[in-house]
Amino acid sequence: MPIVEESQEAEVVDTKRPMRAFTVMWTGQAASLFGSGLVRFALVWWLTLTTGSATVLALATIMALVPQILLTPIAGAYVDRWNRRIVMMVADSAIAASIGVLALIYLLGLAEVWHIYLIMFVGECF
Repeated sequence: MPIVEESQEAEVVDTKRPMRAFTVMWTGQAASLFGSGLVRFALVWWLTLTTGSATVLALATIMALVPQILLTPIAGAYVDRWNRRIVMMVADSAIAASIGVLALIYLLGLAEVWHIYLIMFVGECF
C-alpha cells in the first residue's frame, strides 16, 4: 500500500497574476518619476537660458524643497493609513495636471519665472 494516495495532487499557486499587477504599477511609477525628472531638468534649463541668474535657480530649488520639508512629516502620518495605490494615483495625477498647466502657459507664451516657482511648489506638494 502506497504511503501517499494517488488522488492527492500538489496544489499549484498562480503567481503570475500578483506579479503582473506589481509590474504594471512599478512600471507606471517608474515612468512617472522619469517624466518628472525630465520636467525638472527642462525647468532648470529654461530658467538658466531665460534669466542666467544663480539666484533664480536657488529660489526655484527652495520652492521645490519647502513643501517636502514642511509637509512630509504631517502627510506621512496620514498616507500610511490610506490605500497606497490610490494615494499614488492621486499624487501622480496632480503632478501631471500641474505639468499640463505649465505646458499650456509655456505654449501660450505667458511663462514667467513666478509661474515656474508656483508650479514647482505645487508639484512638490505631491
